Amino acid sequence: MSMFTWNPPGHSIPDPFGRVVPREVLYEFDGPRLFTFATQTGLYLAYLCDETQGSFRHIVVPTSDRMIYQLKEGRCPVRAALVQEASAWIADMDGVGQFKNVWNVGRLGDVIGNLPDDVLPVEGVNLYPDSDETQNGLASDASYGDGHGLRVQCRWLGDVKSAAELLLWAEKTLVWGTYDGVRLQPLRINTVSFLHFLGEMWPKLLHQENVDHDLAGGLDGNRKTSVTLVKKGHVFAVRSQGYQAFWDHGETVATLEAFGNGLAERMRASSDLTVHDVLSEWDSRHERAYQQYRVLSSSLNMERIARVWPNTGSAANDGMEAQFCMAARMVGGFLDDEQLSYLLERIAKIRQAEPKTIRKIASARKRLQRVVAFQTDDFRQQGIDAASALRGYLGIPQYGKVDLDDVLKGWGLELEEYNSDCGVDAISVWGRKIGPAILLNRSGPRASLPRGRKFTLAHEMAHLLIDADGFRPVGDVFAPRAYNFPGEREGAERRANVFAAEFIVPEAAVREYLEVFDRENPDSNWKNDDGEKQRLHGLIAEHFDASYELVAWKIKHTDFFDDKQVVCFNRKLNSINFPYC
Repeated sequence: MSMFTWNPPGHSIPDPFGRVVPREVLYEFDGPRLFTFATQTGLYLAYLCDETQGSFRHIVVPTSDRMIYQLKEGRCPVRAALVQEASAWIADMDGVGQFKNVWNVGRLGDVIGNLPDDVLPVEGVNLYPDSDETQNGLASDASYGDGHGLRVQCRWLGDVKSAAELLLWAEKTLVWGTYDGVRLQPLRINTVSFLHFLGEMWPKLLHQENVDHDLAGGLDGNRKTSVTLVKKGHVFAVRSQGYQAFWDHGETVATLEAFGNGLAERMRASSDLTVHDVLSEWDSRHERAYQQYRVLSSSLNMERIARVWPNTGSAANDGMEAQFCMAARMVGGFLDDEQLSYLLERIAKIRQAEPKTIRKIASARKRLQRVVAFQTDDFRQQGIDAASALRGYLGIPQYGKVDLDDVLKGWGLELEEYNSDCGVDAISVWGRKIGPAILLNRSGPRASLPRGRKFTLAHEMAHLLIDADGFRPVGDVFAPRAYNFPGEREGAERRANVFAAEFIVPEAAVREYLEVFDRENPDSNWKNDDGEKQRLHGLIAEHFDASYELVAWKIKHTDFFDDKQVVCFNRKLNSINFPYC
């Protein structure tokens, strides 16, 4: 016997669907609330409209892939997708996915008057709530953000210290507030607390790299859903409730600033001294950010900045300053003042490349972006694919020897070589006012050797082609489409190493080299002869003008030899803690 408090219109029929297995869950809240399933007769859309103990009542209508696409894109509200179909069923499902009672109700739009008011979704509500107040049910006073990243909708309340209800989205993911598939419930915030938090954090949001800043720190109470922003050059890495993405830094800051200004304007009429202090802090945010720029961006203290900073006449936070801050943050921790000052002076002298150079490098980058799956976290495969794509783009055959100096010269890329005991092999530089260019230390631990120099140049090429991408002004950087949230720097460095190794010595070529040698010596026991293997090892290294260590790594990756046979190559792996590939 049904425990529901209402009886469906239409007439009861035998179950026409059989066991239901959701094909795609479109909305889930304590279980599937809107999903598709398929039978031999077609595709159906099921909406959970009511539930009681052990039983779930659904509205079921025929649908299509096109309709599902329109639902996902917000082009068709959920209610419209249900009522516009020519036929519909109301069906009670048990706990194992079987409909036990089914009613044929005809066209749902014709029987709406016979249904309880709360059975259907609110008219105009999309699958994902959006900022249009007629669609999401919040009569708002202000809305901030365009929906491509951070988005806030706010309704002011009377009490200035508890003055707003808001909804906050990370794109289409509702983070602050709740949505049960029918109605939105906003989150109530203390506006004074939030504006104080935002004003205090403002310089760090603008300038501090690789540090977590959680917007939930501005909320009172214990139930806080994190929205963590981590500045990485010109993007924010964002985490919240399983959501991970990269937002434009400038656009996100502009949205937060507009929201903060909205909060501030609501408070200006207050005579409360606490409110006055919070407003003063907010109004001084840009001045404080200007004063703290170098410290936050370089990770150096003021005393050290005074000792090492180039005297270029640059204003803080201009294009040149970004280069110095990035370089200081990258290498300042293991260079002494004299070494760091020297390096920053070298960067200060780099000029901006000719437009034709930038166009050539941009063209090569586009080639890599079309071919390489940077949205995955397989950094090694990314490096291999990128090197192979660049070889193809430059017309270098698989067995061809690469001349890095010729490639860089053909692009017109500036290569600045110097000698220093700082221990840094090279840095790639590309900002709004300088570069792209590579600073190469001829006395570096790897770059001091001819074949190590070749590898180092290829490594820095990878940073310029893959990682810079307008997001970072100095090399050893990150690709926004590619990093893991944990360990992204290690991943980017490994990708650059793999790229360099593959660009100089393609793995497929090494494998073919070994297979051909094996076929030409069918009666030889050469795989167990260390002398013969080392001779072949040397032939490959000479052919590609590559270091013995790089070729040893490539031979290992072919899996051509067993564990005992490969031991002689392991002796060449001097960089075991920072491998080539």
